[in-house]
Amino acid sequence: MKEIQKEIEILKKKIKNNKIKLSDLNEETKKEIKEYNEFWRQYSGDLSKISEKVNDTYLKANSQKEGVKSYSRVVRLLVYYYRSKNII
Repeated sequence: MKEIQKEIEILKKKIKNNKIKLSDLNEETKKEIKEYNEFWRQYSGDLSKISEKVNDTYLKANSQKEGVKSYSRVVRLLVYYYRSKNII
């Protein structure tokens, strides 16, 4: 999820720097960005940070040297794969 968050933050910066205008985005994209932000806003805070640290430690203890970073990469690759096959 952090990777998706990063992508949205990059998009927001491009919009802010006028590299992409919000008005250029289609309505569905605007709606998805809004829904994404609203959903994750409720999970931000100290508990979220603690949860991520616990998950990171668990993954590292189970041979995932980069912890949540490597896990996020695998998830992203799976999403890209399924999209390339028009499954999602």
